[in-house]
Amino acid sequence: MCKTIQLKTISLFKNIKWYQPILILLIFAAPYLAFHNLETNPRPWQDEGAYLSVAKAVAEDGVYAVKTSDGYQTFGPIQSVGPTVIVPIAIGYKLFGVGLLQGRIIIVIMSLITSILFYLAGKELFGSASSTLAVLLLLGSPAAEYLLVSRQVIGENVALGFFLGGWLLMSKGLSSQNYARFVLSGLLFGASMVTKAQFAPMIFGALLLLLVLDFLYYRQGSSKILIIIGVVALGCVIGWWAWQYYYFGAELFQQNAEKLRQLSLGTGGFDLGNTVDAIRFLIGTGSGHYYYFLGFPGLFYVGSLCWKRNYEGFSLAFLVLFCTFWITYYLFWTNPWLLTVYAPMAISAIFVGKLLFDLISGFIRSCQKYGSDLFKSFLKGESSQDQLMAIGTFLTIVILAGFTFYDIQRAIRVYVIDRVGIDRTVVRTPPQLEVPRQVADYLNKNVSKDEIIETWERELGILTELTYHYPDQSLLGDTYGAIYRNQPRKHVLGEEYFQTNRPSYLVIGWFARSNNLYDLEYVNDHSVLVVTFGSGDWRFDVYKTDF
Repeated sequence: MCKTIQLKTISLFKNIKWYQPILILLIFAAPYLAFHNLETNPRPWQDEGAYLSVAKAVAEDGVYAVKTSDGYQTFGPIQSVGPTVIVPIAIGYKLFGVGLLQGRIIIVIMSLITSILFYLAGKELFGSASSTLAVLLLLGSPAAEYLLVSRQVIGENVALGFFLGGWLLMSKGLSSQNYARFVLSGLLFGASMVTKAQFAPMIFGALLLLLVLDFLYYRQGSSKILIIIGVVALGCVIGWWAWQYYYFGAELFQQNAEKLRQLSLGTGGFDLGNTVDAIRFLIGTGSGHYYYFLGFPGLFYVGSLCWKRNYEGFSLAFLVLFCTFWITYYLFWTNPWLLTVYAPMAISAIFVGKLLFDLISGFIRSCQKYGSDLFKSFLKGESSQDQLMAIGTFLTIVILAGFTFYDIQRAIRVYVIDRVGIDRTVVRTPPQLEVPRQVADYLNKNVSKDEIIETWERELGILTELTYHYPDQSLLGDTYGAIYRNQPRKHVLGEEYFQTNRPSYLVIGWFARSNNLYDLEYVNDHSVLVVTFGSGDWRFDVYKTDF
C-alpha cells in the first residue's frame, strides 16, 4: 500500500512542469502585491488626485468634472482618463465613501484582471511556460514598473487590460470566424482608446497596416474582420466625444478642444534633444536597460515569427505593429516620459519571455545531445563551437535570472513593502510617502471649510474635505512647451490671479515649485510661510495668505 502511494506521488511530481509552482506562488502572492500598504504606497500625486476628484464630483454632486471653489473645471482629467476608470470609482465612492484607499481598491481589482489577461495573451501566443517567464519579467521590469502603475489611480493599466482582452478575442475569433467575437474585440479596443486616448492612433495604425499586409502578403481574406473591429472601436471613441459635446455644450466643448490642441503643441513634435533623452531613458539604468538590452532583440525575434502566412502569424503581427508604432512615437515625437510608453514596455515582456524560453529550450536540447560531455569538454578546453554556444547561453540565462529576481524583490520592496519612501537616483514615485497625509492632517486641523486653499496638488482634495481652487490644467501646455520644446513661458500666476480667487492658504508642492507656476516674489510679499512638510524638492510649503 505504502509503495503504491509512493509510486503515485513520484509520478505526480514527474508530471508537474517547472512553471506550475511559480504560477501557484504568483496566484497566492497576488493579493499581497496588490493590496499591502495600498493607502500609503505609492505616494499620491496630482494626476491621481485629479482623476479621483472627478469621481468624487460624480458621486457627491452628479457632475462629471473637477469641483473647485468657483465652480467646476472640465479640462484635464476628463480628456486624459475615460469613464471606464472614473465611473467604477464613483460607484465605489457612492457605496463606501470618498477616500484614496477606496479609489485604489477599485483600480487594483481592475489591474488584477489585466494581469490575468496578460498571462492569457502570452499563453495564447507561445504557451504557458513562455508566458510565465513574461509575467516574471513584467513584475521586475523597471521599464514598465508594473507594481507602481497598477497600484495607483491612472488609466494606463486599465487601458492595457482592455487592449489585451480585445486582442485575445480577435485572435480566437480568427480561427473560428466568430463575428460576435470581432464585435466584442472592437468594443474592448474602443474601451482602451476611451480610457487612454494614446491607444487610438496605435490601434488604428496597426489595423490599417495589417489590412494592407493582408492584401499584399498574408492573403487571409480578413479585411472585413479588420474593418468591423475598426468601425466598432471608432464608434466607441466617437460616442465618448459626442457625449462630451452634449454634456458640456458646444461652446465649452470647443474651448476644451482648443486647450487640448495647445497642450499637444507642448507634448508633441520632433525634437532631436528629446529623441536623445528618450533613447537614454529607454535603454538606460532607470528602465533596467529595456529588459537587459533584450527588448529590441525580443521585438525583432518575435517579428520574425510573423512571416507565417496563417492566422497565428497574422494576429501576432498586430501586436508587433502596435508596439513598433508606439515605441517609434515615443522615440521621435512625444516628450521623453517612460509612462508614455508603458503599454509597449509591458507587452515587450511577452516577446522577451519567448526569446528566453527558446534560448532555454536550445540549451536543454544541447544537454540532451551532449550529456555530461558538454561541461567536461569545456573544462578540458576541447569544446566544439556548438558546445561553447550552449555554455554561453547557459551563463547568459543564469545571469539574466539573477537580474530578474533582483528586480522583482526591488519592485516589491520599493512599491509594496516600503512605508517611508526611499530616496533613489531614478525617481518614478516620490520619496517621503507620508508627507501628503501629514499636510492633509494639518489642513484638516487648521483650516475651515469656508476658507479657500490654492494648490496644484489635487491629491489633497481627496485626503481632506476642504475647499480648493486649482489652476486650470491647460497651463501644462505652456509648462511642457517651455521645458521640452524651447517655447517661451507665458503664464506665471501672480497678482491678477490671486486677486481674482482670493485664497486663504496656498500649498506649493514639487510641480508648482520646479516649474515656477506661481509668482513667488508676489507670494512672499503677501503671505507667510507657516509650515513645511518633508524636505528637499519633494516638500510641501503651506502659506497663510493676505491677498
